Amino acid sequence: MIKKIIAIVLVIIIAAAAVVFYLLRQQEAARAASMYKIGSVTKSDIPDIVSTTGTLKSQNSFSQIIDTGLVTKLDVKLGDTVKTDDEIGTVRVASATSLTGTKDVSILAGADGTITQLNIAEGESYTGLMAALVIEDLNSQKVEVRLSKNDSYKISTGQSATITVNGKEYDGTVDTVSPTATQFQTVQGVEASLVVDIKLSSYIPDVKIGFDVDCDILLEELKGVLVVPLQAVVANTDASTHIFSVENGKAIDNIVKLGLVSGSNVQILDGVTEGEKIVLNPKPILKDGDRVIEDTSK
Repeated sequence: MIKKIIAIVLVIIIAAAAVVFYLLRQQEAARAASMYKIGSVTKSDIPDIVSTTGTLKSQNSFSQIIDTGLVTKLDVKLGDTVKTDDEIGTVRVASATSLTGTKDVSILAGADGTITQLNIAEGESYTGLMAALVIEDLNSQKVEVRLSKNDSYKISTGQSATITVNGKEYDGTVDTVSPTATQFQTVQGVEASLVVDIKLSSYIPDVKIGFDVDCDILLEELKGVLVVPLQAVVANTDASTHIFSVENGKAIDNIVKLGLVSGSNVQILDGVTEGEKIVLNPKPILKDGDRVIEDTSK
């Protein structure tokens, strides 16, 4: 009889312990579901930056056309450096005054620089359908970028730019903006882009002409605007955007109007005010009026 009573008591104790354990687990789960990192709405300056890829080019490039005819002599090769009016070869052209009906005319370099394209060869005829050679000043660099329609509205000369190559930053300034868009062939088809040239304040030694570089152009900087971390913003399927503020330990669902997005921050045009505490990375289960516990862990 005593053994039976002891067994019953043990069963009751175990059951009670299981209930307590279950309740504690539920309480801990509820607490974990309510824990969030908390941020705040602040006033700050926020830059409007367009980040893109540009191509390093020479500021001075000269495409040279020569007389059509047979190239009888060519004294230069690709990569050679020339000076203006250097004689680099001869071309045999038709001549009404020559007894043979032809004459050899000297080919003179049309600019100072390095020959980066050479479309003629000794013993071959030149038709004039393309530049005979291209001479570039490789020590005078610029960056050419192509902007989409959406990025082109705010671009103007004089804006500052930052060029990044191998982790190093170089300053630049928007020098010229094409007056019209240009059609370019891409893998998606023909696309229109606005060509913008950026003048560099210093020489970039680590990349050759023709390679791509990363480029950030500062379009404008908004001063003293309301800013929140992007991780506080929730986008609903109806295209509305929300931020949960926190008051007296409870979540308040605020519909907000977003402005400029810059890096990890976004400008708030309407919906919350400076100094409000806000929930960061709100879980999908968070609803208006739910309990919110600040997660102070690092």
